[in-house]
Amino acid sequence: MQPAPPPPAAPHPARVQVSVSKKPLYFYVNLAKRFLQEHGEVQMSALGLAISTLVTAVEILKSGNWAVETSIVTGLDTGGDGGRERPAQKPSMSLILTELSKDPADARLGMLLIR
Repeated sequence: MQPAPPPPAAPHPARVQVSVSKKPLYFYVNLAKRFLQEHGEVQMSALGLAISTLVTAVEILKSGNWAVETSIVTGLDTGGDGGRERPAQKPSMSLILTELSKDPADARLGMLLIR
């Protein structure tokens, strides 16, 4: 008898899924800021063409000293088969951002992490 597979990981409590056409860029930036204030970190992810919107939003947060990235994961997601012989693969990206402290001593550490 094989052991049961581990339960799926619970979704991050502060998760933002970026789309290329549903919302404007600053919607995602402001939502991430709110999650950073509430939870101290935020997970942002995107598929396909939305990755450029994700990267732009993250760079805005970093340049405004709101956050620093602590984890970056890239990969290829295989979507639903859609009746195709070979399922389409889309690039995916997921980042975890952590809030930068407003304490001046910690801000210097954040600047070192950014460089």
